[in-house]
Amino acid sequence: MAGQVVGDCLEALAASLLDVAGLLVVAGVRGFEAGLHAHAARPALGQGEQAGDVGGAGAGPWFAFGGDRWGPGVGGDLADRSADGLGDVEADGIEIDQLLAGPRALKEGRELFVLAGWLSEILAWLAHDLGNPLTAWAYAVDCFEHADQAGHDELCGWAVDAMASIALHADRPERAVSAAVRGLSRVSTSHPLAVRLHAQASRGQARLGNHGGFEEHFAKADRLWNTLPGRTPSRPDGIETGPLATYAMTAYTASSYIWLGEYELARRHAESAVKAHENVPDSKRSPSREAIARLDLGIALANLGAVDEAVAAGVAALDSPRVVASVRARAADLDLVLATTHPQAADEFRARLAVVGQGAA
Repeated sequence: MAGQVVGDCLEALAASLLDVAGLLVVAGVRGFEAGLHAHAARPALGQGEQAGDVGGAGAGPWFAFGGDRWGPGVGGDLADRSADGLGDVEADGIEIDQLLAGPRALKEGRELFVLAGWLSEILAWLAHDLGNPLTAWAYAVDCFEHADQAGHDELCGWAVDAMASIALHADRPERAVSAAVRGLSRVSTSHPLAVRLHAQASRGQARLGNHGGFEEHFAKADRLWNTLPGRTPSRPDGIETGPLATYAMTAYTASSYIWLGEYELARRHAESAVKAHENVPDSKRSPSREAIARLDLGIALANLGAVDEAVAAGVAALDSPRVVASVRARAADLDLVLATTHPQAADEFRARLAVVGQGAA
């Protein structure tokens, strides 16, 4: 009887996971801020209150994010918003916790841990989009620990993929590199996730100014990318993994070359990234990733002296329906480049950026 109940709940939770992922794609960030507090208040596996403590005995020092100055942690800003939009996530988390505490078969317990991990992975990206890196990191660690205890290597890889992006955007490139390298030991070299993790490590090395480290991981990512099968698997939330590898090889590399001061190579990769996004059906596009690719293109063009084109790329990026925290931060980078090199031409972009900033306030 218990097995039948757990099985029914697993099916419902799996459907809920798809619903949450779908809403995250189509509705934009503003509609999700309210409901995140419910899951943010749910203690992560291991009961740690600081992001570096989450995960219990299995967590090593590579998990530590380092201090709380990067944003509010669990129970902070995100916890203060009224429930709406993602309210069902609270019920999902509570239901998983109750099922894990009750009688179940080992297989059912593993499936519950995997579902809990996927929910935390989605919420890690959401908290990242909302500009709360410590909360995002805690969710990503929570995802890794659930996946690790369930023996789900691919989900471990997706967890560290999120960690790498969170750390990089919080100006912790060394953490991005260590997370990505750790994840590479858990994923198959024939999976697009291996491409992404090498690309994550390469851009972390580029952000550190380590050209040799960048080249090493980029070469490995490029080799794996060129040997991927024609058909690649999809994630449980329906996201196709092949395009995710392409985004990493184009957009991440564009950012890397900007940090390394190689602007013509940055321009080429940024243009490829924009095209890659434009070639995806609207229902499956990632507006925030596309906006960052356009901003990187603008930064490269500005440094190459193509001022009008740079401003046009930047304005197009800010027209995105999802101008999340990472997009605003990259837009500020373009604004700085324009203000430093072409101050008179920067006015249009700065005015548009100010409007976006008021909308996010």
